[in-house]
Amino acid sequence: MKDLGFLWYFHGLKVAYSPRGYLLSQQKYASEIVSHARLQNATKKVDTPLKVNAKFRATNGEALPDPTFYSQLVGKLIYLTISRSDIAYAVHMVSQFLSASCSVHLAVVLRIIHYISDTHHQALFFSSSTSLELWAYTDSDFAGNPSDRKSTT
Repeated sequence: MKDLGFLWYFHGLKVAYSPRGYLLSQQKYASEIVSHARLQNATKKVDTPLKVNAKFRATNGEALPDPTFYSQLVGKLIYLTISRSDIAYAVHMVSQFLSASCSVHLAVVLRIIHYISDTHHQALFFSSSTSLELWAYTDSDFAGNPSDRKSTT
């Protein structure tokens, strides 16, 4: 066993340490996602990863002839949620359609990537001075899924 010192970078996750706490960032990985989607020169600005009250069905739009690109982008976004909890719900929504992706779903994924492009500097901070209490918030809708009328929490 060998001591390699402080952790700085691990699988696309940058770890910065200070006496105030730890900062987890995937800024480089986020910019790679934007490049993979070929949106690095895009000027479209979005304030949220999803439109308000957005509901999607498996039959929205035309089926993608080759869903590989869609699957790759969604997979990358899932990994990005390690340090970007602000996109977790939106990524959850689009990941439901991996087996039957349509043009509308791809447009939503591209919107999420536009949002990431505008907010690539965000990171997750774990303070060293806070107590070890877990706070959780939840929101649910009653029968909000338009396809099967199941609730989402």
